[in-house]
Amino acid sequence: MKTWKLDGRTVHYYPTTKQGAPLIYLNGTRLDASLILPDHHLVIIEDVDWHHDLAPWPMGPLFKKDLPYTGGADAYLDWLVNKVAHPLEDTIQGGVPWRGLVGYSLAGLFSIYALYQTDHFERVASVSGSLWYPGFLTYARTHTLCCQPQKVYLSLGDREHRTRHPLMKEVAHCTQALTELLDCPVIFQSQPGNHFDHLTDRLRQAIQTL
Repeated sequence: MKTWKLDGRTVHYYPTTKQGAPLIYLNGTRLDASLILPDHHLVIIEDVDWHHDLAPWPMGPLFKKDLPYTGGADAYLDWLVNKVAHPLEDTIQGGVPWRGLVGYSLAGLFSIYALYQTDHFERVASVSGSLWYPGFLTYARTHTLCCQPQKVYLSLGDREHRTRHPLMKEVAHCTQALTELLDCPVIFQSQPGNHFDHLTDRLRQAIQTL
């Protein structure tokens, strides 16, 4: 395992000795040992500015004591690809057959958004993704993916839409709409629980499905 600091963020790299293994990038989630499996390389990036780095464009606070979202996803994605991914992948002997981008909640939205901005990731997973984000569904309908993904995995807790929040209660509708909209192999899985249930299990399932 290797860990380093880069521009205020912490990057953890867990290599595998298996030849021809893919590389999974996981944003904004703390490590759980069960996510380290011998059939893939794993990169976990911590100290992500949730309200800036993962937001595709500005949005006001969701709740009274929340912070505004300031739309830094483009800059963060450029950092991820050019300062983390390219230098790291150059060190992996034989390269990798494909790269996966996995995220939970707003990081799940970021994973899907990345498909419209870069062709670096062949497979992506959005776990309980914030696909209710204002304007995102319209954005997806009016923009073209940068590449044809090999696979997209979407999962959502079956109670996540049961909220009074006018934006967040649309999450099931938006997730289903995106499932039908994406012109690539899409796997959707409904899982028991709300937004905060079984996070590690859901992330592990996403990685294994990719």
